[in-house]
Amino acid sequence: MFGYIIANKAELKLKDYEKYREYYCGVCNSLKERYGIVSGLSLSYDVTFLAILLSALYESETIRQSKHCIVHPVNKHFYFSNDMIDYAADMCLLLSYFKCLDDWQDDKNFARLTYSAVLRKNVREICKKYPMQAQAIREGLKKLNSYENKNKETCNIDALSSCFGGLLGTVFCNKRADCHFDIFQNDLYNMGYHLGKYIYILDAYDDLKQDIKKGGFNPFIDICETNADFDGYVKELLLMEAADAAQAFEMLPIVKDVDILRNIIYSGIWIKYYEIFRRRNEKSL
Repeated sequence: MFGYIIANKAELKLKDYEKYREYYCGVCNSLKERYGIVSGLSLSYDVTFLAILLSALYESETIRQSKHCIVHPVNKHFYFSNDMIDYAADMCLLLSYFKCLDDWQDDKNFARLTYSAVLRKNVREICKKYPMQAQAIREGLKKLNSYENKNKETCNIDALSSCFGGLLGTVFCNKRADCHFDIFQNDLYNMGYHLGKYIYILDAYDDLKQDIKKGGFNPFIDICETNADFDGYVKELLLMEAADAAQAFEMLPIVKDVDILRNIIYSGIWIKYYEIFRRRNEKSL
């Protein structure tokens, strides 16, 4: 994943930040306990947000435990465990696996291919359990590649970002093949869809200078050369997706941990944007 959907630590109460960390450690523990230590390399704060969101929405029975680990060898650390955290961990591994294959196809990154081979056995089991999500991720990345391979012939940022939005929307739905539709599915899908578009746009913005230098594909290459207020244009795109994601979130009847979730949705997701914006402008001075 990308690490763009994060909390704004400076704006969180201490108790909320500790809880946020315990969800993060919970996803990490779920990965390592069920799939081995190497699976922990796929961990990101993006799926931590998903774990908190679904745990709060479905009011999952959550257990708080403590243990030592490689990261905390001296003092025990607390972590949460529940079914939604396990689901977020499964999606983390699934997304990482297909992203590794995508990176191999795009850049012939051998390290990513190797890591995908390590994950393959566990991913097969996750695909059997969540075929809808696996298919959405596979087809979404395939469609994205088909657009990108057309290069300058197809630089429609909305079409490109929609590919990633669609797959993340399906991941947010938390639906198994044997489960019936529930009343939250549309709002969860819409929230994931717009956050997925936000992630794609921000990632393209982040990679722009590197892609220009290497001659790689980026939907913003032509736009940044012709639009005098390119940074403002990107921010407007991000604002639209962030607003739509927030609107979908507010439709959900969430009470538990709502301050953490709102911190991420309204503030945290902008931290990386401003880091990228400052870096771009410092180098242009």
